[in-house]
Amino acid sequence: MFWTTGNASLNPLLQVSDTATIQGTVQVTFINGFNPQPSDSIRLLQAGILQAFVNDTIYPSGYSGSLIYQNGSLNLTNINPLPCESNSENWLTICEDELPLPGMV
Repeated sequence: MFWTTGNASLNPLLQVSDTATIQGTVQVTFINGFNPQPSDSIRLLQAGILQAFVNDTIYPSGYSGSLIYQNGSLNLTNINPLPCESNSENWLTICEDELPLPGMV
């Protein structure tokens, strides 16, 4: 399941009136320069009944977070930027969730 958001107030991004079942990988992408605050909670899905079997979560590049299943909703919370480091010439920045290409470090 893939979600793209550029605004924390567009909640929920997907509304299901009956039962929703998601399984596999959840991937979230931020667009339009969206930089959420750690206090933001993004409701990705709201359903009458939510059955979630998520085995992996792919967070937006440079961020970590938590997926919370509660009362028929799937929320992305605790959104935090990951620390990044630059090389000595400041032309390459690598964040914790990014692996450098061979020969790039």
